Amino acid sequence: MSTKNYTRIVLNERPVADITPTTFRIENIPFDLHPGQGEVLVQVNWLSLDPAMRGWIKDARSYVPPVQIGEVMRAGGIATVVEAGEDCRLRSGDVISCSPGKLSWI
Repeated sequence: MSTKNYTRIVLNERPVADITPTTFRIENIPFDLHPGQGEVLVQVNWLSLDPAMRGWIKDARSYVPPVQIGEVMRAGGIATVVEAGEDCRLRSGDVISCSPGKLSWI
């Protein structure tokens, strides 16, 4: 893959009321990702923006743990497999439904 950097959206601070321009920050990171055994590297094609995300950035446990300060904001998504690690059933070119978030995306 010829990409030298990837972009991720990170929770910068917990909002007190409304989400503001400082709630999240955009980071451009040198591309050094490689899938491990049973993992895949994906390129995200579509991301969902859901009302549930508002709850995920609160510092309170619900049906999923809260997104922590400095973590990539999670979302539902559709992605294309770029590279598959050893022993993975997915192959390069497969289109998948996924939940990028704890993972970084390109």
